[in-house]
Amino acid sequence: GMAVRRTDATEAFIGFQQARGKCVERLDIVSDPPGGPYDAVVALYVLQHVGRGGLPAVLQAIAQSLREGGAFLFSIREGFGEIVEQGTKGGRYFIALWRMPELVGMLAPLGLTLAWSTSLDDSEGRWLMLLLRKTPQDQAVG
Repeated sequence: GMAVRRTDATEAFIGFQQARGKCVERLDIVSDPPGGPYDAVVALYVLQHVGRGGLPAVLQAIAQSLREGGAFLFSIREGFGEIVEQGTKGGRYFIALWRMPELVGMLAPLGLTLAWSTSLDDSEGRWLMLLLRKTPQDQAVG
């Protein structure tokens, strides 16, 4: 019963989704406005490709795209700094690593309150997963 807007910046992933019969739009979260207002935004295995200097602006754009009370679920690699990894198909991937206190420090001033978090390990390393809620304006930290 939900309307879902699928987006990605890469032609390869857009083609993959279209081959599965899904409607997907091109959207580069770094340079394109996300639109909205949305009840929720999900960014799993996406934001680690945004440079450390660019993530605050991306998070602000996402926060602004949410309705009050809206949810934001995302994952990001845990660690320090930035790295480049070799993919299984030969491609090279930029990865920005983050620690939980840094993320919470960026999100709170945007009116995003941490509702839940966890971490998990896979073959690429440790991932942080966070669920946030957009605080109503009358309760926002100022």
